[in-house]
Amino acid sequence: MGAKATRSISTLEALLLLVEWHPESFYHQVGERERNQAEKDKDIIGPEKRANTALEHSQMDISEFSLKFDHTSWALLGCARTLELELGVQFQSHEGSPPCALDDPSAPPDCLSSALIEQRERYIQLSSLIRIFEHQLSIRLGFAPRVTPFKELDRLGVLKYNLNQSKNLVAAWVQISQVETLIAEHSLTQKQHPTTYNAENTMTDSDVRFITHVELALFEWLNKYTELSSLFDSILVSAVLLEYHYVQSYAYSVVLQAEFERWVANGTCSIEPCLGQVYLDQPCQKYADALATSACIFFQIVCHYGEIGALKYAPVRLLARIASMITIFIKVLALPLLTVDVENCLLLLRNAGKVLRSNAADRLHVFAQYNDFLDAHVGEFQRRFMRVPSEL
Repeated sequence: MGAKATRSISTLEALLLLVEWHPESFYHQVGERERNQAEKDKDIIGPEKRANTALEHSQMDISEFSLKFDHTSWALLGCARTLELELGVQFQSHEGSPPCALDDPSAPPDCLSSALIEQRERYIQLSSLIRIFEHQLSIRLGFAPRVTPFKELDRLGVLKYNLNQSKNLVAAWVQISQVETLIAEHSLTQKQHPTTYNAENTMTDSDVRFITHVELALFEWLNKYTELSSLFDSILVSAVLLEYHYVQSYAYSVVLQAEFERWVANGTCSIEPCLGQVYLDQPCQKYADALATSACIFFQIVCHYGEIGALKYAPVRLLARIASMITIFIKVLALPLLTVDVENCLLLLRNAGKVLRSNAADRLHVFAQYNDFLDAHVGEFQRRFMRVPSEL
């Protein structure tokens, strides 16, 4: 076929599929190490210490697997980015050319055939996906986000087409990723220039302005893409809606981080509702309740599609979202909440773990590891915060 034949839209699509490929050898190494370590720990430590050790091993295994996988994906994404730039030069040479009328012998020689127009539209959509993948991977790997990761898409007109459903979903995904970029930048600024909080105030005016801006952006996004508000309309729609609920929860967790740390540092022994329950100060209470509600919807969607077996084909970006949301959800459940019941939330997480395991292709599949990860976190949460462990 030659080198020229591989420099095509189809090759670009294949590279993006490989970016989300699951290397089975990683699962095998993780599983073997976990089993060997469990055998060593069984006879030398007590039950409580064993539970903590299991949680640490689970966190280490998921983190190590994710890091290896993400580095592999980043290298493949670099290849896709290079090919995308090369193809972009080709398509730019056709800018301004009129489309050819079907079977018109008098059409000008520089007009665009229907096949070339279709290829250009595929290229625009793939350019959007590359930037989304690059954006998400850079955050997961801890890289500083690009200042304007989606600016070039304005030149390509990705948001100006008369969009069908597929293109509309990509446009919605691009815009929700732009909101996530703002959150990642704010989080990075907090880490580089930490704010000193006091016991009475765990949120600054800057935090409030930031979250108000994010809430407005998310509200406008939901109003613009009203067709995405249905939870179970289709798995493609739900995948983008999961992005919305993840980004919303991520934003609230960033501004609540100091409150999380203060609450846990106070040594709270139980979060069960009781007479005279102490709740959070406003606006922390509002944000914590909103986060918990959004996380519940996220896991309801996950459970729904897991029960019908659709998660068997889930890409790695969804797995990363699930793992991150488990951590965020567990953290907010340690705070006193008004809108959700902690017992029901833990039951929802247990159900999510069951559907993940039921969607695993085999015992080495990543879903089995994620189920163990989730079980370890829920068990540790109950041991630390629940007065009487739930019979779930």
